Amino acid sequence: MKRKNTWLVLFLLFFGALCFGAGVFYGQHVWVEKGFIYTENAAEPEVFEESSGFQVNINTAGSSALSDLDGVGSVTAEKIVKSREEEGFFREPYDLVTRGILGETKYRVLEPYLTVE
Repeated sequence: MKRKNTWLVLFLLFFGALCFGAGVFYGQHVWVEKGFIYTENAAEPEVFEESSGFQVNINTAGSSALSDLDGVGSVTAEKIVKSREEEGFFREPYDLVTRGILGETKYRVLEPYLTVE
């Protein structure tokens, strides 16, 4: 009885290692970095440029234009407008993080769509 169990365990370990190796070799890996989406296949890597669509000037946009951005609701848009009125214009889009309006993660997602002119 022990001999059958040993072969079963060895077969399952071999099959698991085979499946893991196939997943690593044939798997697709995706990562995002500063406006580009990179995909990597085992056969050929491809680079897709992100289509930004439009950019919003955070120094002139109203709350309705700001809330059109994905991930920015009406409350965050009002915080941006209020901060601009109370503390002055933004020198760079990263000021949204330094003023405590956006977190670092949300800023990295929105960065391609924000501008200051």
